[in-house]
Amino acid sequence: MQLKNVEKELFDLLKLSLWSRSDSSLQQLDGEEEVVAERLWNFSWNALFRLAKEQCVIGLTADVLASCKGKIGAPGDVLLIWVGLAMKLEQHNLKMNRMVISLYGKLRSLGWHPVLMKGQTFAQNYPNPLHRVSGDIDLYFKQQDDCKKAIDWAIRVGGHAHQGNESAWEHKHFAVDLKGFEVELHYQMCRFENHRLQRRLQNIIDYEFAANDPYYVRIEGEEIETVPPTLSVLHQLMHITRHLLEAGVGIRQICDLAVYVDRHCDEINADVLRQYVEELQLDEVAGALGYILVEMLGLKKEKWPLGIMADHAGFIIREIFDGGNFGSQRTAFQRNENVFIRKWHSMAYFIKRCLLFRHLLPAESRSYLLNKFLFNIHVKRD
Repeated sequence: MQLKNVEKELFDLLKLSLWSRSDSSLQQLDGEEEVVAERLWNFSWNALFRLAKEQCVIGLTADVLASCKGKIGAPGDVLLIWVGLAMKLEQHNLKMNRMVISLYGKLRSLGWHPVLMKGQTFAQNYPNPLHRVSGDIDLYFKQQDDCKKAIDWAIRVGGHAHQGNESAWEHKHFAVDLKGFEVELHYQMCRFENHRLQRRLQNIIDYEFAANDPYYVRIEGEEIETVPPTLSVLHQLMHITRHLLEAGVGIRQICDLAVYVDRHCDEINADVLRQYVEELQLDEVAGALGYILVEMLGLKKEKWPLGIMADHAGFIIREIFDGGNFGSQRTAFQRNENVFIRKWHSMAYFIKRCLLFRHLLPAESRSYLLNKFLFNIHVKRD
């Protein structure tokens, strides 16, 4: 697998960052800091900074840089900017935590049962939860009627809806801005475009919630219901797969999966998960991700509940680094103001994406392309 020097060094820093937690079975190796420090002494820190920022792992690596200060030859101004961004991130995450706790409590008081997904729940698995770059607040409702009521409530209390064409096409969530935070209210956790796979996925989701007691994560002392572990790993695989097919995925999402599996491996039903992954035709992607987690990020092999295959790992790594976080470098055409030009470029782009992934996701790539085509031919002027 061909990696650029800056990419190798980012993996080195991440390995030190992810496994420094005292109660993790993957504590950093004695002397590893010195080995990494020696390799980084003459490194181009501006390039590493740009890559870490692009991949949304500035905060995750900041602690290692602070602990290695004076040993790695990094310019003082670079370290100052790096650590400064991490401090700003801490303040934002504190506000995000308070918003999550407040919103969850309010929805529960109204008699609904939201389930917090991704985001701040994953942050709790890191050595420093406040250093994970946060996105939006994702809440899933096991009952669609509860989701509809929550949407109506959010609009009534002044939430600004910004439901776009893409969200309307996906039919899985409603996006609203509440008090400066983007909140996605989900009536579907995640989605296949292939109808057969989607039916099976929804049956799995319904079964897992029905068969398991409510599962909670503690955020600043408050218990928040979240996705049970076996389903959470499946959900993360689905989330990564969806973004890979659409545009790309960031290394932060791979790190989320790594630390989640490390922290919750004893709670994951490996046999059931393997069955789900095979039924949903995710085994090829899961195997490649397993290789990246174990061989490149340092997760212990016995903790990964699925297969490990090198075949497509290099391909996914290049998707991560060449496309930017969530494929941001590939989707500039979406900002074109002319709707017809945007749709033309969109179709050409997604044809290429689906052809690229036809071996990894044969059924889903075909269905995705068909549905994308049907959506795009319904042209409305802006």
